Amino acid sequence: MNGLTAAFILIGLNMFDAAFTYFFVSTGLATEVNPVMNFFISKGMEWFLSIKLIGVVIMTWILIKYYSQYRSIRVAFPILILYYLIITVVHMAEVRHMCIALAMLLEV
Repeated sequence: MNGLTAAFILIGLNMFDAAFTYFFVSTGLATEVNPVMNFFISKGMEWFLSIKLIGVVIMTWILIKYYSQYRSIRVAFPILILYYLIITVVHMAEVRHMCIALAMLLEV
C-alpha cells in the first residue's frame, strides 16, 4: 500500500470515528475520554469535527511527507489503519445493539 492510499483510508476511518463519537456523546450514550476533544464537543459539532479533521490531516500529512524516508512510518500507517478499523467495527456493533434493543422495545 502506498502512502497516499493509506492516508485516504486513515482519514476516512477517522471521520467515521468522529461521526460515531459525536452521535454517541450527543445522545448521552457515551462520554469522550479525551479531555481536549471533550472540550470541543461541548462547543458543538462544527468545532469537534473541524478540530478532529484538522488534527488527522496534519498527522497524515506528516506521515506522508516522511513515508519513504523512515521505515517506522511505513509500519505505523497499517497499525493506525488497523486501530481505526477496530474502532469503527466496535462503533458499528454498538449501533447494531441499539437497533436490536429499539426493535425489542417497539415489539412490546
